[in-house]
Amino acid sequence: MFVLIVCIGAPNILLRYRSWRFDIDDRGVTIEYGVIRKRHTFVPMDRIQHVDTNQTLLDRLFGLSRVVIHTASAFESDLTIPGLCPEQTIKIRNKIFAKQSSDGDVV
Repeated sequence: MFVLIVCIGAPNILLRYRSWRFDIDDRGVTIEYGVIRKRHTFVPMDRIQHVDTNQTLLDRLFGLSRVVIHTASAFESDLTIPGLCPEQTIKIRNKIFAKQSSDGDVV
């Protein structure tokens, strides 16, 4: 049973990991993910309310962290970028803050 779980689970995890893409530019944050059903999400910089970095227990066990982007929207107002190293989450958070500050937005 363990071998079956590993044989099915490992490729699924690898495909899900490789399907994640995100980009931060002057206009906003773009996140793309999905293996079977592809999903593309764009959040303009002026809609971002605040950015959190956090770690679940499982994240801590593997030395990972995640960025949570809270938006000014009633529909799915949180975007999460999981599976990052803790240093990378801080860089992403600071990059978003810098982009917002350069636009004159108050963070």
